[in-house]
Amino acid sequence: MGIEFAGFVWEGVFWFLLGPVGLLILFWAVLSEGRSQYVLLAVSAIALLGFAIVAEPLQHRELRFDSSLSDLPVEGLIDRAATKARSQERPVVLYFRADWCSHCEELEERLSVGGVNDLIKSMLLVRVDLTREDEYRAANEILPL
Repeated sequence: MGIEFAGFVWEGVFWFLLGPVGLLILFWAVLSEGRSQYVLLAVSAIALLGFAIVAEPLQHRELRFDSSLSDLPVEGLIDRAATKARSQERPVVLYFRADWCSHCEELEERLSVGGVNDLIKSMLLVRVDLTREDEYRAANEILPL
């Protein structure tokens, strides 16, 4: 896994640092005079071009939640998820979300990024939807949030 920034990935520090270094050289070229200005502009253009060419967009993958558990009501869900995870000898991840929760959407986006998704696909993912207030209260009684 490389360096992630602004929706892109660079494989290695060298390729990532070409961008900031290229910008610094560009500013230096703007401030300098004479023939050196053109040389610095050329070096800056090469560095920024390398930075842009090597960058790859982040790959987002769909999260795969256990649908047999995710559709159940909150009561008893945690026990069933733990039992199923024990029988499959996998760790369980309870993903609490609600339609009104902006942080939940951000977390789901981060979990769907390629490298993170590869790490969690060996786990039993269970989505607990707390959109309705009564579900939130029930979940809060079982497992305080």
